[in-house]
Amino acid sequence: MFKWHLIPLFITLIISLSTAAFAEENIGKILALKGKAVVERDKKKITAKKNQGLLLKDTVSTMKASRLKMRFVDDSILTLGESSRVAIKEYIYSKDKGGKSIFNLLDGKMRSIVGKARFEIHTPTAVAAARGTIILSEVGRLAGKLFATFICLEGEVEVMSADPSIPGK
Repeated sequence: MFKWHLIPLFITLIISLSTAAFAEENIGKILALKGKAVVERDKKKITAKKNQGLLLKDTVSTMKASRLKMRFVDDSILTLGESSRVAIKEYIYSKDKGGKSIFNLLDGKMRSIVGKARFEIHTPTAVAAARGTIILSEVGRLAGKLFATFICLEGEVEVMSADPSIPGK
């Protein structure tokens, strides 16, 4: 005799498994590495290597005198300078529909070559949004206070405060 009450359980199981598989899908990889870097994933630190896959929620950190270049499935390229740290906060991409990515630059310098998908760089003090752009970004400290700098080399960048209570762009 077939147990109809088990059907919702099986559907839930299938959805859970497919969501878990999607969450583990590579969204990019490390193209080049000079020096030492670390990928933080699920509270574990993994020594970064060339061609290593990158996942949503990974945090990538470079050490002193090190650089790292990453390419994502939307063909955007991010290069971290020495002593830099960036977290992949959000990444949605479809060849048909475009996408959106949000990176948290926590410290250091990053060069971003961005395609047509929506792209944001969040820092402790500011947010930059762009499409089809080349941006240099830096987060640092001056006299003990955090600062963020954005330099647009090509295209347009919209910059606003990370504090929503401060109006303006």
